[in-house]
Amino acid sequence: MGLFGGYYTKEGPGISKDEPEKTGFFRFFDVLGRKFGRLFKLNMLYFAVIIPYLLILFFISTKAVSFIEFFDTSAVAEDAVSQLYWVDFLMRLFLIAMIFIFWGAGPITPGYIYNVRNFAREEHTWLVSDFFEKIKENWKQGLLVGIMDLAVFFMAAIGLRFYWIQAASEPMWNIPRIVMIVLLGIYTMMHTYIYQIIVTFKTSFVQTMKNALTMTIAKFPMNLLLSLFVAALCFVLFYYFSGIWLLTVPFIFTALCSFILNFYPTSMIKKNFIDPYEKDKPKEEALFEDVLK
Repeated sequence: MGLFGGYYTKEGPGISKDEPEKTGFFRFFDVLGRKFGRLFKLNMLYFAVIIPYLLILFFISTKAVSFIEFFDTSAVAEDAVSQLYWVDFLMRLFLIAMIFIFWGAGPITPGYIYNVRNFAREEHTWLVSDFFEKIKENWKQGLLVGIMDLAVFFMAAIGLRFYWIQAASEPMWNIPRIVMIVLLGIYTMMHTYIYQIIVTFKTSFVQTMKNALTMTIAKFPMNLLLSLFVAALCFVLFYYFSGIWLLTVPFIFTALCSFILNFYPTSMIKKNFIDPYEKDKPKEEALFEDVLK
């Protein structure tokens, strides 16, 4: 059936109807174990399609970020300068990997997140056909998110660099730098909900962003915990195994992080907004004014 095939007539072993339903932590690992192979295939499909977007990110990073500035090149031997450029290149790759792991890749991400969401819900999905169908259905909002991400990335990189240089001589500049970092953190956590809302509900772009911000703040402790865990995992693996880690990103690591970040929001959205909607819960109690897709 090919690399991404093999799931058109068979869904796998599944769960016995007599088996007690797992919850929370245990359900996460149970579902992850059963969907790991499909996450692997989804990761490769996603990475292959977003290569142009990654090249755009790399180009922007060369204009907005210079990691060599963190080193005192005057104190470095001439034959070691080339090593600094290699470090700069690796750090640039790490930054780009973090951006598409946490932010996604604009119009391509709805198809990707639709599959991740359905894996977490344990609902059927045609991996390839649904991937491209959801891109086709939601590319407009996805494109707006992607453009906004590129603009935020460029402006944040320039702003943080400016504040870092100014703070070296005047500590008061640390205040706007910290404010910008906090806002970037909230913006980053919003992405866990942005694409799930896009592929689940019929909302306008403004309403999508508003609802994503609302849920990010409402579930802030868990959102922060999950984001810090994934970020720490990325940092540790990159620090100790940079080459090996970067090689796993196109194959499984991106989808693994997405599954970690989206598993809780998927359950939360279904429990609080989809299940009550399907049970004819009064409209005024629902967060979303528009109907489900």
